Amino acid sequence: RVNNVPVSHSLLVGERGTNRVQQLALPGGGHMRYSTAPKLRDPHGMCVAAQRVFVSDPTSHAIRILQQHTLRTESVLNAASVEGKDFNPHGLAAHGGKLYAADPVAACVWVFALRSKRERPVLFDRIDSHGLNSPRGVMVLKPSGGRAVLVVMEATGLRVLSED
Repeated sequence: RVNNVPVSHSLLVGERGTNRVQQLALPGGGHMRYSTAPKLRDPHGMCVAAQRVFVSDPTSHAIRILQQHTLRTESVLNAASVEGKDFNPHGLAAHGGKLYAADPVAACVWVFALRSKRERPVLFDRIDSHGLNSPRGVMVLKPSGGRAVLVVMEATGLRVLSED
């Protein structure tokens, strides 16, 4: 709960003009909290997993990890997190203990293993063997009773990459 409103009843918005994350109460829509994330220069993708908020910031070449209840910076994933390679994360998705980050510059989807909420995610895989064309977004679709499917949004359309 934040200000007596369950977090599940709130909306997180990445504001590119003010370079912060805003949390709004639903259904009332009242302002609840702003992030205090330092150096959040250009928030793009965002997802919530393992009681944390992940915000991609391609201008800073990083993914900021915020505490879900306070929106304070907990940690950061950057080029050092991907073995020193160029890192420009855009769209984010989480599923099955993994964080997916679409990177149009590296033409890949970075995959991080989400460990306990007290530990930083670690690089698990790099999906780049599919000839991706400037991937900017990623999502996981799981139909009721079906298998999860990873979908990447490229410059030329959507592509299904893998299944659980």
